[in-house]
Amino acid sequence: MSERLEAGPPIQIGERFSLTLDLDLVSESITATVEVIWVKRLPRFAFEAGLRFFEIGENEKDLLSRYLDKVKASLDRFL
Repeated sequence: MSERLEAGPPIQIGERFSLTLDLDLVSESITATVEVIWVKRLPRFAFEAGLRFFEIGENEKDLLSRYLDKVKASLDRFL
């Protein structure tokens, strides 16, 4: 999965925005509204944030579930 978020000033807890995730293992992408639930400052003016899905459609939930099943299956092979 790949994702990249570029934001202006530091994002704030409680902020909501649209996020697109490329789910490479299922060759699909999903877009959902997410909410920032925590923010951690990193070196060089970078930030890490925890996001919660706020609004996500049924099709997107299904794609995300399929993606996570494939990730789990890949991990199970290595454990």
